[in-house]
Amino acid sequence: RGIAADGPVWPNHWAHDRSAPAARFDPGGAAALLRAAGPRPIEFTCLVPANFSILERMALLVQRQLGDLDVRVRLESLPPDAFNRRIFTGDFDAVLISVLGGPSATVFHRLWHSPGETPRWNFWGYRNTRVDEALDAALDAIDDGQFVQAIGRFEAAVREDPPAVFLAWNETVQAVS
Repeated sequence: RGIAADGPVWPNHWAHDRSAPAARFDPGGAAALLRAAGPRPIEFTCLVPANFSILERMALLVQRQLGDLDVRVRLESLPPDAFNRRIFTGDFDAVLISVLGGPSATVFHRLWHSPGETPRWNFWGYRNTRVDEALDAALDAIDDGQFVQAIGRFEAAVREDPPAVFLAWNETVQAVS
C-alpha cells in the first residue's frame, strides 16, 4: 500500500518537481555495480521499529531484494526507546523509518539540513551546502513561486548527493484517538 519513492519529497506534494527525472528500477545494473566493486559481500544491520507492521513488512522485502544481489541485510527490531536511543547516538548502519511531510519545508529542513545550532532530526550527520541553501531559501520564500523553485533545487541537490535511499511513500493513514 504505497508508491515508489525516488526522493525526499512526496510525489503528490504541491511543490514537487514533476519534470525531474525519475529513478530507474534496474536490479541488473545494480548487480553489475556491486560485482565491479569487488568480491567481498556487503553486509549491514538495519534497525526497524518493533510492532510497526508496515515497516516490518517493508524491511523483509528490502532484505529479500538485496539478498538477490548478494547483499546481506540483518534486521534488528527494537522497541521505541531503544530504537530512538540508537538513532540519537548514531549507533546504526541503516535505519528504516517512515517520514511524514507537510505543505511547508519544515520537515525537510529538520531532516536534511546540516546539523547546527537549531534543533534538527539529522542525527546521521548528512551535510550538503546546496541542500542547505535550497532549504533555507524554501523557509525564506515569500511566495509560492520562490518556494517551488527552492524545493526544486533541494530535490536536484539530493538526486546528485543522496542522503538516504528513498523506498516508498505509504498510502495508508494511521490515527490514534
